[in-house]
Formats: sequence, C-alpha cells, structure tokens
Amino acid sequence: MIQFEKNYDINDGNGSVTFKKNDEKTVEAVYNRGVIKAAWDGETLKGVFNDNVSNGSGLIHFTFNDNGFDAKWKAGIEDGPMKGKWTGKLTDSKEPTLLKKNQIINPLTKETIEVYVEAFEEELDWYLAKTECENIGPGWRLPTRNELFEINKIIGDFELGEDNYWSSTERSPENDSAGRVYLTKDPELLESENKYWLSGKNNSFKVVAVKSISKSNKSSVLGELVIEGKTIEVAGEDLPVLTNFFEAKEGCEMLGEGWRMPTNKELELIKEKLHKIGEFKNEMYWSIVPEDASGQFVYPGHGEGWFFGNDDEGPSFVDEEQDLFNCRPVRDKK
Repeated sequence: MIQFEKNYDINDGNGSVTFKKNDEKTVEAVYNRGVIKAAWDGETLKGVFNDNVSNGSGLIHFTFNDNGFDAKWKAGIEDGPMKGKWTGKLTDSKEPTLLKKNQIINPLTKETIEVYVEAFEEELDWYLAKTECENIGPGWRLPTRNELFEINKIIGDFELGEDNYWSSTERSPENDSAGRVYLTKDPELLESENKYWLSGKNNSFKVVAVKSISKSNKSSVLGELVIEGKTIEVAGEDLPVLTNFFEAKEGCEMLGEGWRMPTNKELELIKEKLHKIGEFKNEMYWSIVPEDASGQFVYPGHGEGWFFGNDDEGPSFVDEEQDLFNCRPVRDKK
C-alpha cells in the first residue's frame, strides 16, 4: 500500500521520492531530479516523469508493498517495453507500539483487532485522523465506536488518558459529523459523556488506531426474498449486540461480502415472510429509509424501527442516535 507524504529511498542514488495524493485517482510524486504525475490503473500507479537534469521525460509504473515499491521505466512517452528499474524503500515508517493487552474482539463482526496508541501525540480533526491512521501501514484505520468501548475495557491503568477519541462511525460520507467516544474508567462518566456522541468532523480529538488481524465470521443465509424484481439474501442471525442506527449500518457493511442494512420495504417483507422461521426476537429491528417525505432518494437515508412481536404493528418513531435495536443484515443476490 502506498504511503503518502513519506520518504522512499531510491536504490539508484537519486535520493528519495515522496508521493502526494491529489484525489482518489491521481498522485503526484517529487524526487530530486523532477516530478512524476501519475494515476491508478488497478493496483499499478502509472505516470509520466519529467527529469530536470536530462530535460527528458518518460513513462514509469509503480507497484507497492508494505516496505516500499518496485518500478519500471522507459525514456520517452510512447508505448513500448520498460527498460529501467527502480526500487524504493520506505524510510520513515513506524513500527506499531501496541498496548500490553493489545487485542480486542469487535463485538459486531467477531474479528480480532490489534490496538496502536503511541502514534498520535496531538489531537486531530476527523479527516486528518482517518488519513493518519491509514498512513501507519496496510490495514490500520480508525476504530468503530463499538471497538472504542472494547478498548476502554482493556486499558488497565488508562495509558490513553481520559478524553474524547475519534471513531470511524459517521452519519454519512457527505455529512460533516462523526462519532466520538469519551474513554474513562468511571462508569458514570462513561454513560453521561457518551449519551450524545455525534460531533463536527472539524473538531479535534485524540486518536487511536486499530487493525483487523482475523477475518469476520461468515454469515449464514436464512433465505431469499424477491422484492421489486430484485432477489435479496437474508442473514441467518442478527448482529450480536444492540446498536444505534449508524453503528448498525456500519456493522453490517464491515461483515463484507455485500452485507448491508435492509431497507424499510425489505424489512417489512422479512417480517411478513420469515419472522416465524428466522429466530427473530420479539423486539425492535433497524431498517433504512432511502427516501425523503417527497419520495426523493437521499443518502444515506434515515433509520426506522420495526417491532417483530406483533404482526400488525408497523414502523415506529425512533431516535437514531440513542435507540439501541437489533439488526438483521441482507445482501443483493449476485
């Protein structure tokens, strides 16, 4: 995985090269002889270099690994076989320092998670916190809110310090608010400080990074339903713990393999067709309503709760931030 704003030592004596992300597709790199402008083609970064020493230009292709990159290049920008080689070694990567009890279990996916706490001395806004976690190395990321509560259980003498910490749980990618958790060993503070948990992404909080070191358990399929001409598969079990709407949505997606929260129409059909055989609890279940009052699609939609203990009862008014319900994942059949 490429590391942005980090130095890679080049094997041919041309110093080092640093990569800067322009957008999701394009990258710019600077080295002591010139500039490289490149774009992703699958897993390969393909670009054009301009050499200030030779006043020449050429094509260059990079492939990245955990410790550096391998590159092939040729003079001239016409298509043709690559003749030169570069290798680069990441020089300022950090070896993660883990908590003494450095593993937790994600309560929703049952993945084993490693915890890295010593990379961040300063408080960061949410956008920079997310980027800096990912820059530690492959697989490192912000923890979910549920993972932060698990981290709170293993800290011992509280090596992190009582404070607010950013989570990956957000209202939506387009929204300017995300979840934070106030970590503390005081049970009363833990409850009171985390009652209202969404915060503007431009606020600065402390940061801890995590990495999954085992894959989530594969969800079984209870059955299939056809709705509006589309076939969906319904998971054989609920998410393991009660969650608010945003945590449930994130938890379904973290299962991978296309699992997601059901829409309100899908959950209504599940209640009608599979309620009696699917080991559903006589409790509330989350769904997502992807339309506003006028019928227009909105992303990511809003939450709606359905009670599964009464066949005649429809959706209920809910507080997406506070109410804790069950969730049964679904996915589109391929």
